[in-house]
Amino acid sequence: MSQNENKTQTRPAAFFDRDGVICEFVDELARLDQFKFRKGVAEAIRKLNEANYWVFVATNQPNIAKEKMTWAALQEIHLHMQNELLKQGARIDHIYFCPHRTGGTLKEFSFDCECRKPKSGMLKEAAKEYSIEKARSFMIGDTWRDVECAKGFGITSLGVLGGAGFPYIPEEPEFKHKPDRLFQNPLEATEWWLGQH
Repeated sequence: MSQNENKTQTRPAAFFDRDGVICEFVDELARLDQFKFRKGVAEAIRKLNEANYWVFVATNQPNIAKEKMTWAALQEIHLHMQNELLKQGARIDHIYFCPHRTGGTLKEFSFDCECRKPKSGMLKEAAKEYSIEKARSFMIGDTWRDVECAKGFGITSLGVLGGAGFPYIPEEPEFKHKPDRLFQNPLEATEWWLGQH
């Protein structure tokens, strides 16, 4: 976060899922060389910065609990993500992540937590740390978990294609979890949202 930012300044917030939204979806992404930005993400975040939104990432990272990724690798990926976006004038104010997963192999992280999406724990944590105007806040995600996470927090859910989930086929149970609106990519979703608010 910039030294000039004041967490108590009330602003709307934009929550981004990471895998499949900020970066291309890779099954069990665990290394920096697997990380590739989705087209238009930097522009989307920059526009939100300019519109005075808080920009947060809320991402499940169960590879920690499954011992398929190290803390160092996760930190390296997130530092790279933030720095590369900053080079394009796009700022992420905070990254929230859940390292837990029931049934994982790393015992200290293998439990049913309150932060793993579809629960809204990460968004609630953001609301404790930052002053958020929920009425104009939203979340962009690529799976049903993001939809339910946004709904549980009481904000709009915007879905994007090209990730790990949408569109679900009607025969799948996930089909019932529909975002408030579905877009081709995060930039399209962001531009639509800003045009409405």
